[in-house]
Amino acid sequence: MNREETLALYEQGADAWNKWANEMLEERKQLEEAGEWDTINYIPSLVGPLFLNFQGIPFNEKTRNWYKKSEANFSTKENPYRFSKSIDLSSFIFPSIAMIESAVFEKDCTLNEMHFLGEANFDNSVFIGSVHFNETIFESNAKFENSNFHEMADFTGVTFSDEAWFAHSTFCKTTLFIMSTFEGLTTFSAIQAKRGFSLSGASFVNEIPYFKQANFQEAPHLDDINFSRYIEPKGFINSILNPIASDLKARYQALKRIAVQAHDHENEQRFWAGELRSDRSLRTEDGGWNLRPLVSAFWWGNIAYGCFSDYGYSIVKPLISLFILLCIMTNIHIYAHHTLNKEPSLSSRTKTHITKQSNLKDCDIRSSAFRVAAKNGAIGLLQNPAKRSTFVRDYTCLYGTYNDNTTPKIPNSIFWIELFHTLFSAILIFLTLLGIRNNFKLK
Repeated sequence: MNREETLALYEQGADAWNKWANEMLEERKQLEEAGEWDTINYIPSLVGPLFLNFQGIPFNEKTRNWYKKSEANFSTKENPYRFSKSIDLSSFIFPSIAMIESAVFEKDCTLNEMHFLGEANFDNSVFIGSVHFNETIFESNAKFENSNFHEMADFTGVTFSDEAWFAHSTFCKTTLFIMSTFEGLTTFSAIQAKRGFSLSGASFVNEIPYFKQANFQEAPHLDDINFSRYIEPKGFINSILNPIASDLKARYQALKRIAVQAHDHENEQRFWAGELRSDRSLRTEDGGWNLRPLVSAFWWGNIAYGCFSDYGYSIVKPLISLFILLCIMTNIHIYAHHTLNKEPSLSSRTKTHITKQSNLKDCDIRSSAFRVAAKNGAIGLLQNPAKRSTFVRDYTCLYGTYNDNTTPKIPNSIFWIELFHTLFSAILIFLTLLGIRNNFKLK
């Protein structure tokens, strides 16, 4: 429909409008059932040596006629329209493209529970009054680039099933995307938000949104914001073996900056983890391999940080790793004792008399090995200093003494192993404390 037809039908109200919309949808259904609907919406065009597809007019004449009749044309960039009165499009159904580009809305707009089955184009529009899109559904692209919202912009509960574009838009007053769902690519790049901006409870299902160069004069609200678990970089193996979008890291960095501004420590940690995960793939976007990170200490540190602490968010992982390391070191000490003293294996309850290397009797090898491992694993740092002498006895029990019968004889190999054990244990203890801090939001 042209503008005059569109405005005339709008003036008749929602019932008349939706009657026309349903007739258009029924006509499309009949074309599809008769095999007369053209599903190819792209015209091939020769550019250089390659054929590239550009969105254009369907080949089928009946399909072209349907699009011409079903398009709602309120305003275009070439011929903008100014709404001098309040506009109410609540519950309107748009069967095809809705052109509301470069429009000026002088009064409040009530656009609740609308249903856009085709593209909705609000680019370059100016909303002087408040605007409400509550529970509206956009099944195709929703375009609001370079738009200006002078008063409240309420997108509460809106579903964006395809791409949502808000780049370079200005929000002068409170802006709400509470409980909204974004299923496609979402762009808030370079927006200006001069008052409260809330994404509380919003869900981003398939893509990390763009917030590059977004400016918020007041801290935005990100409470309970949700990212689907299917959003890249996904799981551990996938994040290494699957290609990652080159700009994904920058998207996470922008989100992290917003969380810092909002003093949202929890989301700051989540976005930091996403930033690190997006930087560990060994595949390029063209499907090739990039093995250079394998010689990078940062890459291995990234992997270890994720595995052993879930990027500072797990308490259980570093504790389990610490316990496993303690068990390994205990058995290394027992093995070294038996090897050096050429003794047979002993059960956990067996005690032995140390040979002439030691003047100690009734040593419990396993207990001594455990205490030595615990001490070198930094757990023993909590030991009462008055009882530190027991470690000398444990070393003597395991490895004997020098000729003075007082200085424990510690093999060089055990010394270096213990050095690395102490280092790794200290790191795991730090990660445990970091997990406690992050989970309980301690500063």
